[in-house]
Amino acid sequence: MIIIKKTIFTVALFIAIFSEAQFRYEINGGHSNIGFAVKWNDIAIRTGEFKAFGGEILTIKDADLSGATVALKINSNSIDVIADHLADKLKGDEFLDAAKFTQIIFSCSGLKLTSPNNYSANGKLTVKGITKDVEFLVEDFGRKDDGKYGAIKVIGAISRKEFSILGGGDSLGDKITVTSFFEINKKDKKE
Repeated sequence: MIIIKKTIFTVALFIAIFSEAQFRYEINGGHSNIGFAVKWNDIAIRTGEFKAFGGEILTIKDADLSGATVALKINSNSIDVIADHLADKLKGDEFLDAAKFTQIIFSCSGLKLTSPNNYSANGKLTVKGITKDVEFLVEDFGRKDDGKYGAIKVIGAISRKEFSILGGGDSLGDKITVTSFFEINKKDKKE
């Protein structure tokens, strides 16, 4: 009986020490933007955005993103550019093949603080079923309304050819620059 009580106490102590409640922030798609830019013919820039996406950030320290995990899913069919015919082309098989690959997925297992309010997000990006390691930089603009919502900026670049986005030939640059602004809304703690 004493051994059982000691075992239960040890397990309870272990759980208390090594499991902390997590704070959960959801990305508010209605107040957020995922934009991109790519060079065209070495002299022009083509820009666009994704209109439908969602995700969450889990962190152990409220209002501190150090060590936070990130999960983001983007609807490939929500790509939008100035000309409708170009948007349809970008959804096609030479670009995103959105009929077959309906989502672009990013996941990060731990943001790393690089300077005050700035983090690196090393994670996995999946486009067209191809997963690559990528790094994005995150700037935290802070929280408002007793921490109920906040904002972050995310920037980075990827190689389109690494993800088999081959349309556009040599006229289209390889580097796609991503600039995103996310409003994050605090939700209930995850225990």
